[in-house]
Amino acid sequence: MPGYLLDANVISYFLRDGHDDLLFEVIATAVDVVIVEEVRDELSAHKKFGSRFAHRLEGSSIIVVGLELGSKAADLYARLHPDPTWTKDKGEHASIAWAALHPELVFVANDKNALWLALAELHEPGERMIGVRVFLRRMGDTVDGLSRGAIEAVASACQGRAPSWWGEWITTRT
Repeated sequence: MPGYLLDANVISYFLRDGHDDLLFEVIATAVDVVIVEEVRDELSAHKKFGSRFAHRLEGSSIIVVGLELGSKAADLYARLHPDPTWTKDKGEHASIAWAALHPELVFVANDKNALWLALAELHEPGERMIGVRVFLRRMGDTVDGLSRGAIEAVASACQGRAPSWWGEWITTRT
C-alpha cells in the first residue's frame, strides 16, 4: 500500500468535527501518512485547533519531512513559491515539491489550485494524487475502525460535489 502525503486542508477536515482520533490513531497507524514541515507549521498555528493538532502530532505515527536546503525538492519549492514572505499556499507548494520527487507517495488534497498545480508537477509514472473522498474510500475499505458517521462527517467538511460512486459506496459502511 502506498504512503499518503496530506495537504493541510485534508487534516483540518478530521480536526474540525473532532475526528482527529481517526487520522492520528487509526489511519496513521495502518498506513504511512506524511506531511511536510510547512503543513505542520500551518496547522500548529491554526487559531481553533492548532494546539490540539500539535499535541496529537507529537505522539502520532505521522511522518514529518523537511525540504533540505539545496535539494531538488527545495529548488522546486522555490520555483513554486518564489516569495518567501508570502504565507498563502506555503504548505501546499512544499507538499507538491515533496510529492514531485517521491513517487512512492500519493498526494491527497482538496484545494482545486493545489490539484491543478500538482497535475502539472507530478510527472513520474504511477498514481500521484487523489482527492479527499477517494482517500476516505480507500481508508474505509482497508483500515478497520472508520465508521460511516465519521467518514460522512469528514467528507461533509471538505464540501464540494460527491463522486458518482459515493452514495452507493457509503451505504455499504456501518
